[in-house]
Amino acid sequence: MTLHVESHGSGRAVVVLPSFSLDHAAMAEAVEPAFNDTVGWKRMYFDLPGTGGSPPGEPHSDAVLDDVISAIQAQLGDQNFVVTGWSYGGYLGAGVVRRLPRQVDRKS
Repeated sequence: MTLHVESHGSGRAVVVLPSFSLDHAAMAEAVEPAFNDTVGWKRMYFDLPGTGGSPPGEPHSDAVLDDVISAIQAQLGDQNFVVTGWSYGGYLGAGVVRRLPRQVDRKS
């Protein structure tokens, strides 16, 4: 499945995952102020299946995580990145770390 993603800036990738039922716009509104005075970061705001610009998917967390992993790999290939999320997005972020341990940077 192709998930909608909106990117801001350029440089080192930060994958931002929203809470259940929120979309990329809500997360950008919350996260972008933290990057006001910084350069070198590409913030990637994903819409989970069935939210924002992403089509619906299977209604269970394993399928959502599969979709998120596929979308990250489609966007970044084997490039390293940082991941963050809020609530359900944090839960998914933990799954991303477990599935892509060599790609997720643990130190900034």
